[in-house]
Amino acid sequence: MLARYLDHALTLPVEREGYETQCQGAALATLVYLDEQLSTMYAQRFLGEGGPWECWPGSADDDLASYAEGIRDAVVFAAGGNPGIRRRHKSGRD
Repeated sequence: MLARYLDHALTLPVEREGYETQCQGAALATLVYLDEQLSTMYAQRFLGEGGPWECWPGSADDDLASYAEGIRDAVVFAAGGNPGIRRRHKSGRD
């Protein structure tokens, strides 16, 4: 599903409102995370030199590493691991 979404979303222009309504970076980081966990390579076709991610106008302003860290933190949080992450997220809501 993520790959199909990215096939379409990486052909879209960057919206005037910015990234508030677009989630290409988060979707790609999630796909990279899943590839790492499942030993698959779905994200590779988006990340290659001259590939869809590099050609999408919004990629220069998106930080995949930050998205990937957020994805990993969310998975750890949801799994009940690393109390430090849980505290940080909990305190961020207050």
